[in-house]
Amino acid sequence: MRARQSVVVSLCCAILAISAACSDAANPVVRLDGPVALQPVTSVVVTPSQATLPIGSSVSMKLSMGRANGQPVTGAVRWTSSDTTVATVSASGEVVARAAGDAVIMGSVGSAHAVATVEVPAADVPAADSAGPATSPSDTSATSASSTPDSAASTPNIWTDEPSGMHVVDDNPWNSLTPTGWTMRGGGSGKLAIGSDASAPASPSSVLQFKYPAGFSGSGSAPGSEYFTGFDSSKELFVAFDWKVSADWQQHTAGFSKLIYLVHCSYCNTTSQPGGRIAYVMMMQGHFGGPYHLMMNDEIYNTNKIQPNVGDGTVVPGRWYRVEISVKGQSTSGANDGWIKFWIDGRPVAQYLNLPIPSRGFTQLTIDPVWGGVDPTISKTHTDYMWFDHIHVSAR
Repeated sequence: MRARQSVVVSLCCAILAISAACSDAANPVVRLDGPVALQPVTSVVVTPSQATLPIGSSVSMKLSMGRANGQPVTGAVRWTSSDTTVATVSASGEVVARAAGDAVIMGSVGSAHAVATVEVPAADVPAADSAGPATSPSDTSATSASSTPDSAASTPNIWTDEPSGMHVVDDNPWNSLTPTGWTMRGGGSGKLAIGSDASAPASPSSVLQFKYPAGFSGSGSAPGSEYFTGFDSSKELFVAFDWKVSADWQQHTAGFSKLIYLVHCSYCNTTSQPGGRIAYVMMMQGHFGGPYHLMMNDEIYNTNKIQPNVGDGTVVPGRWYRVEISVKGQSTSGANDGWIKFWIDGRPVAQYLNLPIPSRGFTQLTIDPVWGGVDPTISKTHTDYMWFDHIHVSAR
């Protein structure tokens, strides 16, 4: 009896093995672990994509992913926060607001990822009894939510970090593309225009608007540019402006997008690049989905990487930020007493002293928001914008 049972079991195993082999040969698509079955991830979404959380409150975030043929993407989700002092996120996606500020929450499975932005407003400070009557709903001077700057630290026309003793050379609310002292270049087909944004912090609603339409090439160019040349070769500059990019900003694969250049000379003969431009450029650094931060770089010599070193340089797309930059060239060649400093919303971010910044003085300020590096195979998949509000420039 036992021998007969062994024969039966052996036959059943053989039949199952042959059946499995035939199934694999006839229907290879049903295999979910093979290269034929798996299609690229086509949708990655974090919900909610934005949240405003009072300190101590929380929200649960979910990551949804799928493929073009409807197949789901499975795997453990890894959650991270760009600033855990502002907001923390658990392994299950539970976000808890810890302190006032902004944070980017990223959910990822393998190389596929998406992000959400979290804003934690400062706690309300109770007003004194003598503060006066509250504004009534009918009071036309009340500020509506649609006209409230989304950067709480931005105060109209107050540049808190401007060094004393500077003389103003430009103060421009961007009501025109060609204000006094400025020259517009490029920007055809509406790529450079005066836009309207009621939330602009300094001089609403008029803003300088750069448009990157879908298909815009990542070959190292900007939609247009604005040049200011009203300098007297001053060795020290202070530049302040309010700035924002689209909430769904598509970063170039090179990992940076440029904002503004402080130029010593446009066509200088240097050892590294004869006839090139010597300038310090501010850029937003970080790869698609963030986190992002602001930094500066020496464009020609490429020796001074001005990364945040005294504070947090994180910026979140879709919000206005006040940027202030102070740059001083060395007093004489070889003195090495130049500096670069910058602030975001009044907070110190970078301070680099004893730099060999050329003593020749500055000749030009250029708003030339180049998207990424030199790669014409990269292009915008959707329309993006970069905006500049009121700009203030002083020198000595």
